[in-house]
Amino acid sequence: MNEAEGIHLLVDDERDPSEPFIQQQFGATGREIWVKTYEEVINHLKNGNISSISLDHDLGENTGTGYDIAKWIEENAYFGKLSQLQWRVHSANPVGRKNINMALSNADKYWSEQMKENIEDHLKSRGMDPSKRAVIVDKKTNTATFLIYNLAGHLIGTQVYDPSAGTKSSEKYTDTHISDLQKPIYAWGIETLKESNHPYVFVCEGVFDAVKIMNMGKSAVATLTNAPHIALRDYFHLLGKKVIVIADNDKAGESLRRIGDVTFTVPDPYKDMGEMPDEEAKQFIDDILSKVH
Repeated sequence: MNEAEGIHLLVDDERDPSEPFIQQQFGATGREIWVKTYEEVINHLKNGNISSISLDHDLGENTGTGYDIAKWIEENAYFGKLSQLQWRVHSANPVGRKNINMALSNADKYWSEQMKENIEDHLKSRGMDPSKRAVIVDKKTNTATFLIYNLAGHLIGTQVYDPSAGTKSSEKYTDTHISDLQKPIYAWGIETLKESNHPYVFVCEGVFDAVKIMNMGKSAVATLTNAPHIALRDYFHLLGKKVIVIADNDKAGESLRRIGDVTFTVPDPYKDMGEMPDEEAKQFIDDILSKVH
């Protein structure tokens, strides 16, 4: 299974995803939570923040099958009670595999239809109030365009976000355009910093990561890349701000460290700040500030 955001479940009564052989044969990464029964899986799904699931069909006696789980996902996707997740089937049972694929393909259709209903509601569900942030909402295309400013306060670029474009986070950012004049130094949210009296700025890669911190009343920007211009740090220093990098919990996230005075990595099992539940995210940021002050 491709690496994705959030918590990953591997549903199988025999195969342990932490074993190298299982990782090689079934595409496990070792970061999955190993779940063996129907009941355990449903509890995880009800608790939320599951972004991917890999299903076997036959789960032994005294429990449901992988198809029963797929039907539960299909039903809850239809009624809008379950957020979209990535899925795959690793079962060797041909009939069971076909049934699971059919149910989860239906779930994908329901999620796609729901995503197209209202971009404003989608943004708000991710913590962004379009009336308060540098974003333009297009209800006809159901997309959001994030506005990007340079250090002088000039609009120099945009990033288009389409929540219905694929299942991986990277696929949803369909078009990023930055003026190539003199390789401008930029970040989403940078225009808000001069009004802030905080002695620090949190630097993240993604817009929704920065928004989560902004909603706590803290200063934050999104670089939109893991390799921003090094002079961005100098600009923050000129404003008298300490640079606190919040690195994604993956190999690429480490690249952002170079512009930080200090760096903290998003804790397991999350990939980035945008995935973290609000209470856990607040505790994470409060703990950071207690260490750097």
